[in-house]
Amino acid sequence: TNATANRPSYMIDDQIERAKMWIVEEQERRTLIAVNNALMHVSKTYATSELAKELGFKSATILNTTLHNQGIQYKCNGTWMLYAKYTGLGLVETKQDFAKNGYLYYNLRWTQKGRAFVIALFADREVA
Repeated sequence: TNATANRPSYMIDDQIERAKMWIVEEQERRTLIAVNNALMHVSKTYATSELAKELGFKSATILNTTLHNQGIQYKCNGTWMLYAKYTGLGLVETKQDFAKNGYLYYNLRWTQKGRAFVIALFADREVA
């Protein structure tokens, strides 16, 4: 009934209704745990170009410039870095790699949390 639907299962007097409600609550709880585990344990990182494409930017360069203009990142020795306000939040990982000529370079990669952060920045905006 409607009166029981709005109450937690432990507050329902009828045992059958309480059991039904507990099953629904348990299914919801398990779904939330599965989603949380999937998000928390995904180790994939994203290139800025991937985020730019997902958000509808014409290029990673435009997204990087936009993030710079919003005070989120700056360029240091050719590598984008987050301003202090955003470091230590788990938004990015800096990957070290070697070019074919042996030159060492660093590449900023966005974590799942960072991806969600960037997407939220542009949730209500038209992008170029």
